[in-house]
Amino acid sequence: MSRRLILWIVGCLAVVVALILLANAWNGLWSFLPWSAESSLERAETARDVAQDDATARSIESEGQADQIQRIETVHRQIVTVQNATQDAITQARSAPDANDPLEPGRAVRLQSSDRMLCGYAPDLC
Repeated sequence: MSRRLILWIVGCLAVVVALILLANAWNGLWSFLPWSAESSLERAETARDVAQDDATARSIESEGQADQIQRIETVHRQIVTVQNATQDAITQARSAPDANDPLEPGRAVRLQSSDRMLCGYAPDLC
């Protein structure tokens, strides 16, 4: 091979390498622009992360709402049960044969002390 051919091949390889390096630099040079592939990818990844966080938050929120509904139903059942029991007790007390008789003084004092003791346990209910 002649020296001229070798120089020509080396020159071509140098041009090819220079073009590859220039293309790589050119791509990096314009990557900050909003319409570049890198910017689009970054926006898409950000949107994906936001959507995943939103889906996770909605899932936790729906679990919390389900738990809250369960607790509300339990409390509602307890309230209805207590109201029914209270109504039955009131009806029985009013229909008792001695419902209109006055209390003897000793019994009235005992009931008042029991009331005070209960108010001591739960003052916000008295």
